[in-house]
Amino acid sequence: MAENDVLRFERRANHVVLTLNRPEKRNALNGAVFEALDRAFAAIEADKSIRAMVLRGEGAAFSSGVDLRELEQVELADAGPSARRRPSGASRRCLSRRSRRCRARR
Repeated sequence: MAENDVLRFERRANHVVLTLNRPEKRNALNGAVFEALDRAFAAIEADKSIRAMVLRGEGAAFSSGVDLRELEQVELADAGPSARRRPSGASRRCLSRRSRRCRARR
């Protein structure tokens, strides 16, 4: 598997090292990363000589989670031109799942 911009695939003797490679975004997971991971997992599953996989992040952070900016852009594109540009403060807090109010709603 070739190396790409968002995920590095390094084959070793009997294992693979996958490196999330978006250090400028603290390795936030976006559509391109999910697609690259899907291809990498398929290649790993097809190769029976691979006995383990290591997943790591380039730079200071492993991963900050889902790329909320990209998620917001996708949601806005799906909602059409009448959608608000940014979620309200309450919605933004619920996206982070850190708010007690948000937890109480679940």
